[in-house]
Amino acid sequence: MTNPRNPDSVAFAVLEAIRLIGAETCSKVIGRGAQTIRDYSDETRPGNITLEHAMALDQACHEKAGVRPFLRLACLRAGLEPPAGEIPAHRFRYEIVPHRSRFVVVDNRSDDPAPVFQTMRAAEDWVAAQRERAA
Repeated sequence: MTNPRNPDSVAFAVLEAIRLIGAETCSKVIGRGAQTIRDYSDETRPGNITLEHAMALDQACHEKAGVRPFLRLACLRAGLEPPAGEIPAHRFRYEIVPHRSRFVVVDNRSDDPAPVFQTMRAAEDWVAAQRERAA
């Protein structure tokens, strides 16, 4: 039986990628086993997909099906309308970029130094705090 997944979760985006291009293709794209991909699609299992792997899966899904599940997730979390097609990068104020096994949050509207985080979750929490502060 399939566990229900929240549409604004990483597990849901991974499951969508599996549905679009298949677990075997997903595993080839990121260089991990098919079981690891299935584990990423289950919130109750340990482990988390990296941003680099999510971006690679987005590209593969876009090439095959014209859909970017992780971009859609980012839009949902940012309170934006999920894209029907491509979204210009300038619409996003904050961009989380992998750099040397860390995550840098780039503010597209500022020249201030970018904060660096050890995990994707910490970077997402910082972005959410900035949005709350601005609201």
